[in-house]
Amino acid sequence: MRSRIAGADLYLLNPQGVIFGRDAALELPGSLYLGGAESLALEDGVRLWSDPARPVVLSSARPSAWGFGERAGGGIEIQGSALSLAASTTLSLAGSEISVRGRERQQGESFGFRVLRAPRGRVELVAVASNGDALLRPDGIDVSGIERLGAVSIGGWAQHDGTSAGASQLRVRAESLLQDEAYLFF
Repeated sequence: MRSRIAGADLYLLNPQGVIFGRDAALELPGSLYLGGAESLALEDGVRLWSDPARPVVLSSARPSAWGFGERAGGGIEIQGSALSLAASTTLSLAGSEISVRGRERQQGESFGFRVLRAPRGRVELVAVASNGDALLRPDGIDVSGIERLGAVSIGGWAQHDGTSAGASQLRVRAESLLQDEAYLFF
């Protein structure tokens, strides 16, 4: 999927989790926020719920928090996919657990498959294992209101590439981080 709407950010909310399967590709000119939460709070106090039985209120306010409920939400899995963003944007994954897997190196490739790409931007991997709000701040997700964090794993020849014309940031908020057969370039 490719968007050509300049600077448009995409927020995707699913309490059952989000999976990008093998060879899925996403190119955005703005930031991408994936949440395995049950709600998305907005700055004006409105809360958008994934539960269709809850009332829908329209708002144009900026998102302010992922709301994780009693089940703590679903996980985020990137499996051999390519998530590529424009320079100076944010790629944010927040769920009960985060799994980023590349695919086997192809003949002639010296490094892994580019799975996460945000040149001069920020990649956030946030695993939330209890209820509460993960606050969306300008400098990253604030998990101070979350009692317990979950696991993040990066492997299977996954490659984070943030080196194009400047360095990027990788921020991980988790109880545990497993990096195995992955390349992280900043």
